[in-house]
Amino acid sequence: MNVLSRIKKLRIIARTTSFSYKGVSRNVQEIDRELNVDTILEGSVRRNDIDNTIRVTAQLIEMATGTHLWSNTFDREFRDIFKIQDEIAAAVVDQLNLQLAADESARILARDTAVPEAMVAYSMGRSELAKRTIAAFTDAVRYFKQAIDADPGYAAAYAELANAYTLQANFLPGDTPDREEEKAQYLALAQAQVDRSL
Repeated sequence: MNVLSRIKKLRIIARTTSFSYKGVSRNVQEIDRELNVDTILEGSVRRNDIDNTIRVTAQLIEMATGTHLWSNTFDREFRDIFKIQDEIAAAVVDQLNLQLAADESARILARDTAVPEAMVAYSMGRSELAKRTIAAFTDAVRYFKQAIDADPGYAAAYAELANAYTLQANFLPGDTPDREEEKAQYLALAQAQVDRSL
């Protein structure tokens, strides 16, 4: 989603909205009516910690007809996760017959982090944030901290950690704890410092 959102001709539905369909049994016509989209990209990631490999499945579905425009399965070493991301983005661009400007092609290949563990932890944190529960916010904080530990220069992880703390404070019953506000302010400053150093 992060990569494809860099393409101006695509309208990507927000992560919070798209994650609300996770594990929900709906047909494509219902989803089409609710989201008003032309295509859906769906998939899954499974990791085998024994041999440090992953299997990523992805498919692009045309909403008007319910047919598959493209699907593929990637069995790779975990360190190849960025290559898989690039291949999926390229396949979507190709299947949708999108003509990219030179700067868009460069943005697709741009990396917020070069550390696969950081990217995975960040993605897990974003997934937890989308659930909008106190328990999920706690898990999101843990994942974003893991991402920062793996890559201390990962500015997006700092920003989302600040976001998680802010949401956590807003969702807690009663008055917003000063401690959580202080954490959010500190993390926003930390992210700004990382941005300036890039």
